[in-house]
Amino acid sequence: MNRSKNPSQDQLSQAQAISILVNDQPVFIPPNTTLEKLLEVLDIKTPAIAVELNREIQPRDTFASTILKMDDHLEVVTLVGGG
Repeated sequence: MNRSKNPSQDQLSQAQAISILVNDQPVFIPPNTTLEKLLEVLDIKTPAIAVELNREIQPRDTFASTILKMDDHLEVVTLVGGG
């Protein structure tokens, strides 16, 4: 995950945005952004992913309906195979 990528820098002013934390990094997003849209904007496409929202694991089938709110805290972990 590219932690320095912040959708607010190119798409909206901070006055129009809400602030969340993604892997302990502040990210500014438009109101009513879904978890699915955030992952898309952050260019996270792997199917091997775990997302924790405010200390609760989010099932993949809820990503499209989960609307992020001010001060939400997300931990996004991608799984990497190898040997």
